Amino acid sequence: MNTPVLRRGATFLSADILAAAALTACTTASAGAGTPLPAPAPAEALAAAIPHGVRVSQEVGNKRIAIAFLDLAINHKKPREAADRYLGAPYIQHNPQIADGKEAFVAWAEAFIAAAP
Repeated sequence: MNTPVLRRGATFLSADILAAAALTACTTASAGAGTPLPAPAPAEALAAAIPHGVRVSQEVGNKRIAIAFLDLAINHKKPREAADRYLGAPYIQHNPQIADGKEAFVAWAEAFIAAAP
């Protein structure tokens, strides 16, 4: 018996979820004082969006991991825990304004969270 495989629809859905997570982090950072923000969706809720028993591509799985990482680091304000759980050594940062390595990410995330609580 063949297990269904999600294809383009799941990839687009995951890209939309990733974009929503990034927008949540950016909106949190740019919102003015007193501006109510919606509560971020926990990573478990995002992971539950794919039905049990459905195989997904590696790309979709990678996006789910990226969302869980950002959710824990930024939305839940636990960058050290997120770095320890999700970042390998060596960690190469693709943002040219942040140095490579776990410690550089943690320092950046802590400053980001402090600037936009």
